[in-house]
Amino acid sequence: MKVTGYYSGANLTLDGDLILSMRINEKADAVDQINQMGQEKLMDIEIKPHRKKRSLDANAMLWACVGDIARVLGVPREKVYLKALRDYGQYEAMSCRADAFEMFKRQYKDCEQVGTPYLLNGEPWVDVICYFGSHTYDTKQFSALLEGVIDDMRELGLQPPPPKSVQKGLELWERTHPNQS
Repeated sequence: MKVTGYYSGANLTLDGDLILSMRINEKADAVDQINQMGQEKLMDIEIKPHRKKRSLDANAMLWACVGDIARVLGVPREKVYLKALRDYGQYEAMSCRADAFEMFKRQYKDCEQVGTPYLLNGEPWVDVICYFGSHTYDTKQFSALLEGVIDDMRELGLQPPPPKSVQKGLELWERTHPNQS
């Protein structure tokens, strides 16, 4: 069960148990699923701040734009996408042991070494920038990526999606996700 809601309180019992109270937005679904699970089953519980997710329409629009750019430049779509992630995407700068760099490349959509390797406590280390794939982005982050790709289209003389289409996609997303902020 995955729901959205708000924290409303916590109680510590005499036995030392912590009981959290939450106000759930999707009440009917939550009640049905909780009744099916039963009270005495051990459950995995994760509570984290809510983030908006982007619409699949926005994803399709991004890949259409990336495809148009790739055709004009004569390169694979993936190459254009990776450049967009580097230019407009979300990343994390960090240091790692040189022998761990290949593992970092597998964990992120794209990684690049910056600077020259150096020794730390007798071991070779490198500084890296690791780029997150757009599937991890919230709406604000994805919008920035899409706007950057649209700007690239304009620079190449390509016709970008009409602003009304972009706005309509965002409005559709807001209507289908009314409780997300």
